[in-house]
Amino acid sequence: SVVAEDADDESIEHPSTSQRVALIAKLVLLVALVAAFVPSAAVVALVALVVFSLSGALAGGSWRAAGLGVAASVVAFTGAVVLNLPWSTRWIESDGWISIVGARSSVEAGRGLGDILRFGIGPAALGGLIVAAYVPTLVSVVIARHWRFAWALRAISLVSVFLLVAALADRIDSSVRLPEVGVLLVPMAVGLALGCLVLVASFERDVRGSRFGLRQPLALLALAALPVACFPVVAAAVDGGWQQSQVSLVAQVAELLPDQTEDGGYRVLYIGDPAIVPGSDREVADGISYNVVDGGRFDVSDMWSTPSDAEHRGIDSAVDALARRTTIRVGRLVAPYGVRYVVVPVVDRIRSQAEAPAAVPAGLVESLGEQLDLRTVYSPASVVVYENLQWIPTASVLSASAAAERSEGGASSLISAELGGSRPVLSGFNAWSSTTQTLPGGVLNLGVPFDRRWQLSVDGRSVPSEGSFGSVMSFDVGDGGRAVLDYDAPWSRIGWVVLQAALWIVALLAVAQPKRRSQVIEITRPVISLDGDNPAEAQTDGVR
Repeated sequence: SVVAEDADDESIEHPSTSQRVALIAKLVLLVALVAAFVPSAAVVALVALVVFSLSGALAGGSWRAAGLGVAASVVAFTGAVVLNLPWSTRWIESDGWISIVGARSSVEAGRGLGDILRFGIGPAALGGLIVAAYVPTLVSVVIARHWRFAWALRAISLVSVFLLVAALADRIDSSVRLPEVGVLLVPMAVGLALGCLVLVASFERDVRGSRFGLRQPLALLALAALPVACFPVVAAAVDGGWQQSQVSLVAQVAELLPDQTEDGGYRVLYIGDPAIVPGSDREVADGISYNVVDGGRFDVSDMWSTPSDAEHRGIDSAVDALARRTTIRVGRLVAPYGVRYVVVPVVDRIRSQAEAPAAVPAGLVESLGEQLDLRTVYSPASVVVYENLQWIPTASVLSASAAAERSEGGASSLISAELGGSRPVLSGFNAWSSTTQTLPGGVLNLGVPFDRRWQLSVDGRSVPSEGSFGSVMSFDVGDGGRAVLDYDAPWSRIGWVVLQAALWIVALLAVAQPKRRSQVIEITRPVISLDGDNPAEAQTDGVR
């Protein structure tokens, strides 16, 4: 609602239906955009909006308005899920909650209530002075009157509820999997900012000019706390960088790894603490998760393209064996998927700093050191990098020994097979465009789960696909020739793209609400002349 005040009255102007639609559409777009990068933000936004709506009703507001606010919260959450289709279907799988809130991390937990109160996370920790912001928020509830009291109660409710949830999420032994503390602190920050604004408004409307009492000194104390609370925020934001590192973990790893165009396409297996593994959403053991990235260059698109179930099952079993230390040939187990490097992050300069590096999950480095197919690669102290000597490029003509073993399948045959020596081909192949190259004779292996929609033709002759190593696929190209590899995309993929584009356009139109422009007829001379001079001209001229 929009509050309009005059000297003697405070009235509320309710928004029109079109304004309500535009506001809800803006809310849907905001939640959808944030959830595309941080899925747990959609859940946090839903809870925050419900708390915001109900606290207004508890302050004496309309329960009908609170109900509408809760309904708008549900619409915003649902809209965020719909606008993020088909990627959001990952959130409803058996381990969907982990993909939303993330796996359990020892780095993210155990900070303590003091660090939570002062927003002590990441390189831009605000320091102890930020706790002064709690003073205006608390005082505003005491001194505010009328609509300002409702807003003060909303502010203190957001701070209280999410402080409690953040403290629960921070407990290492908590059995409840909750979003990371950094996401939960956002509604707290909004509540504190709102409380400070309400304090200023309440001082102007409810304290100044009123009879002297306890409210005056409390208000003056809270006003004095405002610049103190603002100082650490301004200090952290003055350069626009919020003290963030200029070099990311992924960029540092990418500098260490070779170009895919020379050595063939490959993947990188990041494994370690869930808090510092880029894009981590697969937990294989308590405190250990992983992510597989093409070429090691993790970017936003990797968050929106999840591997298939078959690929998950194959890598899950290999990583689980590594975590349990039940194999010394993990390099061969992941070789069919093109995994060339295994990276254990230690310092990401955000959640883990050089002066206080994250503890590597117990036994992980020792287990990697036992692997006969892996060798240590020189790397900075921020990461531990291993190279898989048995890796197979994501698109390659298999060596004679690997081609002989491809039809056996299963972990037992992979462990005993010699997989190295394959020749990389078809660099940069993807499911969106055709890739062409002259291939030598042999067996073409693709490091993707078996899918008959992958089609290969050699010299115009279609080559049937076959299973390879029990998990991926291959083509016997015989003596070789001019090969064309493409993917027969299903209509459902095109349908998803069209549907998603249409949904975003509808949401944007709901925000903009363009109005149809009507044609204006301007009359510069009388339509009817009564003087009798040239009536035809009088009826036609001057109208446009």
